[in-house]
Parts: sequence; structure tokens; C-alpha cells
Amino acid sequence: MIHPVFEIMATRSDKTFTPGHRSGRQCLGVIHAACVLTALYAAVPSLAAPQPAAMPRTWQFNLDFETLEAIAVPDGGGGYHWYWYLPYTVTNHSNRDRPFLPTITIATDQGDIIRANRRINPSVFTAIRLEMRKPYLQNPMTMPRTLRHGPDHKRHSVAIWPAFEHDVDQMSIFVTGLSGEHTTVRHPATGKPVIDPASLEPVIDPRTKQPKVDVATGLPVIEPKPLLLRKTLMLDFNMSGTASHPQHELPRPTGRRWVMR
Repeated sequence: MIHPVFEIMATRSDKTFTPGHRSGRQCLGVIHAACVLTALYAAVPSLAAPQPAAMPRTWQFNLDFETLEAIAVPDGGGGYHWYWYLPYTVTNHSNRDRPFLPTITIATDQGDIIRANRRINPSVFTAIRLEMRKPYLQNPMTMPRTLRHGPDHKRHSVAIWPAFEHDVDQMSIFVTGLSGEHTTVRHPATGKPVIDPASLEPVIDPRTKQPKVDVATGLPVIEPKPLLLRKTLMLDFNMSGTASHPQHELPRPTGRRWVMR
């Protein structure tokens, strides 16, 4: 099982992780955050990692999953690619409409970290919808960003990611964006908020796509922000097949719990 603290940066980056491969910058980002948090909690042996409240403190969506499945989709060149997909139903039982912007991250015992629903060809979703025979299934890449409240407005969608090119024995799926609960990471000795390493990157101007520059100093603009942990649903699976034949895998759910990540 992958400890949620060690995978925190997976929800802090907009970059897509290729199965079995990460860029040097991405690796450094994950390692940096892991080292920061590990050092913090190791500094005070009795200090445990933050945990979600025993009872929800704020709004929380209900998420029901179906069976984790594999599917082969033609690549247009005479071959095909394998993908994993996890259908789900999400319901907003709170008292008003709320944004639904889930971040779904997959981590394995082999060190893979990948975001679901990133740069997935539309043909893959079409193939999954046909396979499931559910014409009402919503495309996760294009579905509305607001989830209306009440059971009549529950949404059926799916998490999709490329199959790994090597054997995986354990897989954990983290779903963030289902709850409004979050906490600021504070230094165990000083009590001051810890700065999110990702916020130390230069701010990008949305118009030029280039880093903003402070006209007074000529230096890139940086906006440090506190490191936040968000209430996240964690699903664990044992995998029994091989990378060559994902269709023969029999993913077995082994755990479901809330963590701060």
C-alpha cells in the first residue's frame, strides 16, 4: 500500500505522468514534497500525520464505484492500446449545487504515479461506453463542472488511464474533490505553515504562457502558498495478472478509507 503522505505532489501538478516514466523535474517535485513531510513528522516522533475528522465537518459527495476493468482500444495504426477504467456514480447530498472537479491519481507498488483522464483520446471513452452499454455515461473530460444537489442529479462517469507496461501487484487510487475538508500543514516545532514547494514555481501569465516578471526587480513573480492536505478517498487493489494480458487481471479491492493528502 502506498502511504498517502508520500504521494502528495501527485495532486499538486498539472503535468501528466507517463506509466513507468517521470521527467527529472516531476521526480524532484514528488521526492521534495515526500522529504519535506517525512522530515517534519520524523522531527517529533509522537506526532502523527493529519487524519480526517471522525465525522464530516463540511460538505461531502457520495461516491460509489463499480468493477475495475481493462479494455483494448485500436490505436489507428493497426495495433491497440490497453486502458484501465473504473466506473463510478457521484451524488451531491448537500444543500446546494457545488463544483465537482475531481483529481484521480493512481499509484502502484512499482513507483508509478499517473493521473486519470489526462490526454485520453475520445475514442477510448466511446469504446468504454459501448462496452458498458450505458449511453448515459458522461465523458469525464467534458462533463459539466457543477454537480447539482439531490439524488435526481447523480452523475455516472468513469476514470480512465493507460495500462502499465510492467507487472503491478498493488494499486492505490486517490480521489480528491469529494469533500470541502482540508488542513494546513504546520511545522511541528514552530507551528508555522509549511510552504507548498509547487507554489515556488514562477507564476505563468495566462495570455503569454510565459512566466510573469516583476517590473521593479526584473525577477520572476512567485506567490508562495501554504501546503494544504485535502480529504481524499483512497481505494486499494491487489492485482493478479500480467502487463502483457491486462484482460486476465482480477483486481481485488482490499481497502477503502479517507485520508488527508
